[in-house]
Amino acid sequence: MDSGTWKHISGLKIKALNCIRKAIGNGESTSLWFDPWLHEGRIIELVQHLSPQLTGTENWTVSSIIQNSQWNITLPCLMPLVNAISEIQISGKKDQWFWLPAVSGTFSFASAWDQVRTPFALFELYNVVWFPSSVPKMACCLMKGLYNRLASRDRLSKFGISSLEECVLCTGEKETRDHLFFQCPYTDIQDLRTEATHIQQKFKEKREALATESRWSLILRAERAWTSWIVPMIVVANVIVFVVVMGFNNCPSHVSTDRFGSSCVAGFLHRFSFQPLRENPLFGPSSSTLERLGALKWDKVVYQHQGWRLITCIWLHAGVIHLIANMLSLVFIGIRLEQQFGFIRIGLIYLIAGFGGSVLSSLFIRNSISVGASGALFGLLGAMLSELFTNWTIYTNKAAAILTLLIIIVINLAIGILPHVDNFAHIGGFLTGLLLGFVLLMRPQFGWIERRYLPQASQVNSKYKAHQYVLFIFALLLLIVGFAVGLVMLFRGENGYDHCHWCHYLSCVPTSSWSCGT
Repeated sequence: MDSGTWKHISGLKIKALNCIRKAIGNGESTSLWFDPWLHEGRIIELVQHLSPQLTGTENWTVSSIIQNSQWNITLPCLMPLVNAISEIQISGKKDQWFWLPAVSGTFSFASAWDQVRTPFALFELYNVVWFPSSVPKMACCLMKGLYNRLASRDRLSKFGISSLEECVLCTGEKETRDHLFFQCPYTDIQDLRTEATHIQQKFKEKREALATESRWSLILRAERAWTSWIVPMIVVANVIVFVVVMGFNNCPSHVSTDRFGSSCVAGFLHRFSFQPLRENPLFGPSSSTLERLGALKWDKVVYQHQGWRLITCIWLHAGVIHLIANMLSLVFIGIRLEQQFGFIRIGLIYLIAGFGGSVLSSLFIRNSISVGASGALFGLLGAMLSELFTNWTIYTNKAAAILTLLIIIVINLAIGILPHVDNFAHIGGFLTGLLLGFVLLMRPQFGWIERRYLPQASQVNSKYKAHQYVLFIFALLLLIVGFAVGLVMLFRGENGYDHCHWCHYLSCVPTSSWSCGT
């Protein structure tokens, strides 16, 4: 290092002395003359005019003027400082250094830098440059620009916040993201033209890439605040229940090899082996076991007052194939929904939709049992659809999102017209989830989320849009009325086909390949 650097470091020595203080305990490790242990400063600086009297005492410590834990000041040069010294309490512990700029007394580079640097007055427009916690707005604005989420006038007009769309700078064209960055005369700097064109091309490529992604990946990139745990717990609970049911079924105890060679499948599992395939092709228990353990059956719900079956049937499955299909669907659909909306709302939708599917199934199916979580799964699909409608304005590629979702729903409902599939549970769960989505999955409007960074005239007073409130009230009323009417009809023993003669086609359509007889 050159001499200038050493000179600068030497100059910092004076500042450092003003920032440290020695707290006296027993005084044994503190220099009487040269350490800063008095509030007024170092004694050598306070009594410089009496320095000849220091002969022979240069190496004294503060303990030299302490006797029996009391101050014993005998040196004449210290007499003017008797009052200042007497104010210091002697603790008897070891002496300790303190860093004065920090409240805790512990040294830190941040507090040291504040002492060394030359402070400037606070910039009065600092909130234009910085977010809270010293987050620079440059990075945030760049990210918003990449995803076309800047509060430009065209977007504010789209959200109903502002009626003006002209560029605030040139007032000549519509103020869009691309106009502000690349087309406005105020950004037409020749030296940056090539770089700007390159960035604009990157923006277009990014938008095209985003347009091809599913709506779920877009949402998850913006919202990943929740950790999914209720959906994995539901999966684990269903697997445990299935294992318990198979143990209770105990196939070897009531099935032996008959003249057709039929016996329990996977006999090496002993009591957990499956019923013969001619009885249950899904590799599961017998129907009598499912019925005893809580499967949905109309006469037991109505005449034996076993309403709990409307809930327990959701946790039972007809076999391994049935269980795997439902749990894989739950993982693919439920985890992403839970990451966006949290475990409470998704858990409620799952349970209530499953209950709604059980109620509708009981109104139409009387001569067979029904089990499975399909109604709850269709409830999640219905909630996804209603969430898309109620939060319509936040999505860019609306047509692709709704078309993809409708195709998935239609295909799954179409599978329900096959025989031995309870499509009424699917429909009931779907309708329940659809209404619950309008009630539980509303997102705040843009103007409410960004109200801290918008001018007073552009801020909104309502958290949600008017159509969201209308859909919320309408869906809530339909939900209450639907459950009330359905439960009253069920427990009065009414047959759903008496009120809807063509509804049997919703559950099974007869063809030349199969019949829909019970």
